[in-house]
Amino acid sequence: MKELEYPKSFKSEEDLKKWLNKNKIKYRSLFIFKNGDWKYKDLQGYEHLFRNGYEVTKGITVKWACSYNNKDWSYIDSQEFAHLFRDGKELTKGLKAIAVYSWDNGDWKYKDLQGFEHLFRNGIELTKGIKTKYVSSPYYGMWLYEDDNGRTHTFDKNNNIIK
Repeated sequence: MKELEYPKSFKSEEDLKKWLNKNKIKYRSLFIFKNGDWKYKDLQGYEHLFRNGYEVTKGITVKWACSYNNKDWSYIDSQEFAHLFRDGKELTKGLKAIAVYSWDNGDWKYKDLQGFEHLFRNGIELTKGIKTKYVSSPYYGMWLYEDDNGRTHTFDKNNNIIK
């Protein structure tokens, strides 16, 4: 039997529904990301994420999958660990992450088993030595974290504290 060829993207959720139904793929839910990637949740509750006609989650048990505007993608596995990928490489390899996020500027973060967040830029952890429950990189170059007292500390692109 010939393997199913997946479309690169869909213009609407209605087009995706029609294609899934035409190919007799049973699903619970579906979603099209702004970057053109798409996913569906099968009847067993596992998600399948597609990019450019290829299932990037093929062979992986995926409870939840996400695709970011910068083309990074992530998933949560059956053991509830989060994995983040960029250009075919796992950024979270060797880490025990319970959550991940990737910004358009390329910065990314993960939450460890103790609930602390770690921010990375160009392979360097910006939050090294800082224990924080919240970190963000809202603007290109800038980043911030919140301390235990609820104070926000903001840094510029050279890691100089702004406030």
